[in-house]
Amino acid sequence: WFSCCKRDGSQYYCGASVECCLARRRVGNYYLKHTIGSGAFAKVKYGTHVETGEAVAIKVMSKKYMEKEDMVTSVTREVSILYQLKHPAIVQLKDVMASDKKVYIVMEYMAGI
Repeated sequence: WFSCCKRDGSQYYCGASVECCLARRRVGNYYLKHTIGSGAFAKVKYGTHVETGEAVAIKVMSKKYMEKEDMVTSVTREVSILYQLKHPAIVQLKDVMASDKKVYIVMEYMAGI
């Protein structure tokens, strides 16, 4: 969260307003929430769709690190493969977005995995 956000029990809120805090944690049509995993060059955040509330997993990667480690080709390949695969045992790709500094891969959320 951000420095203006305060914790009240299990909820976070912005010193200004709840809407402000949520808006600052929004990427495209998704709200980013807590980290559910991390790896060598990415974090995976729990997220929800703004309109439907559908739970998703959002892989967040730094463009700077990707370029430094020459990972752009690998990430492009991963997205291409996920886009093509449709199987009940494989998480489904929902969306791919990018900002100036980060790449976001939105995938189906699998609870308990």
